[in-house]
Amino acid sequence: MTARSLTHAACCAALSLMLSACAKEPAAAGRQPTAQERQDRAMKDPFGYKPDWKDTDISRGGTAELDRDGLKKDLGHVIMP
Repeated sequence: MTARSLTHAACCAALSLMLSACAKEPAAAGRQPTAQERQDRAMKDPFGYKPDWKDTDISRGGTAELDRDGLKKDLGHVIMP
């Protein structure tokens, strides 16, 4: 084997270790989830969709301030679609 093929093999091994470490739910000591655990997880999130609610503040703190440019733009879209 050449040094280049050893380097490729080492990179592949490192990549596979990183990907296996990034699994969604690591198996606890190699055990499979029970049917009840799978059902509970499916009931909490049936489609596997978890929205990110961290950055949902649309007011940016200035609820009493009027965005005149935004209002003009919105009214322009209503009047002249």
